[in-house]
Amino acid sequence: MRSIIKGTLLVFILLLSFSVFAQRKVFLKWKLQPGEILSYKTIMEEIDTTKYKDFSVDFKGFFGSLGQLADDSNLDINKEIAAKKFMGLLNKYLNSDMMTYLTEKKKGLIDITMSYNRTDTASVNTKDTSEYRMRDLAKMMQMMTKNVQLRGSINDSGSVESFYTKNDQKNLIALLFQLPAKQIKVGESWPLDIHFISMDQNFKCDTSYHKNLVTLVGIKKVNGETIAVLKYDVVEFVSGTFASPFEGTDKPCMMKIGCSALAEFSVDKGRWISYDGIMSLDASGVMNSHTTKKISLQPN
Repeated sequence: MRSIIKGTLLVFILLLSFSVFAQRKVFLKWKLQPGEILSYKTIMEEIDTTKYKDFSVDFKGFFGSLGQLADDSNLDINKEIAAKKFMGLLNKYLNSDMMTYLTEKKKGLIDITMSYNRTDTASVNTKDTSEYRMRDLAKMMQMMTKNVQLRGSINDSGSVESFYTKNDQKNLIALLFQLPAKQIKVGESWPLDIHFISMDQNFKCDTSYHKNLVTLVGIKKVNGETIAVLKYDVVEFVSGTFASPFEGTDKPCMMKIGCSALAEFSVDKGRWISYDGIMSLDASGVMNSHTTKKISLQPN
């Protein structure tokens, strides 16, 4: 009888502790020391290569301006295939080695920059003249863009401060670095300051919906450190017709952009422990595309 009472009491204490922990509120806040540079290896790469379709491009016109590469007698494939092969290589070089840096330049204000880090050294078959030439061209284009690709700022509570930043870059800053700017508990959600889809007056909408939620799904202790676990669920969808000002006709079109991610934030240290997500884009009609990208921040 005494053992049953002890067992029941232990279960009650555990349930009470879990309930108290679940109701605990935490404040997610960036915490950088003066002069500290917080760096993350940033990955944004295509993962669904079998269904990959980039925005329609005039490949032949593009390659026609590349002179010798397009006309080289060693190329035993047509220009369009060579172009797609090159664009795949270029995508690999440009996306495989990015770094994002966070620095506190003023008290409570954090600067964010994203840039290419160094030349990728992925192995290629150098005996294949066409691939060798395309590799060198990809590396050359990478060197030409080896500068800051994104620049903006947030405050230490996670709100985007650089209102002047281009919308697509501000979307990325918010997606990767925005925090709720208030105390939250497990189960609570908040929206991000993002607007992925933008249409002009030529678009006539028939159907639209969007979801924009980040949810605190858990709080855990790891080696005495409090870790908040966040789940991202973002979707924007529109469909309708696009009135061509040149052809005088309405063309059906659709666009859907979504992002799902799971991230862990150190409440004590004020920084990401991990951030891993999937971002997808589907479009048809005026623009045709299908991309599925891995998006990740890895502490460096």
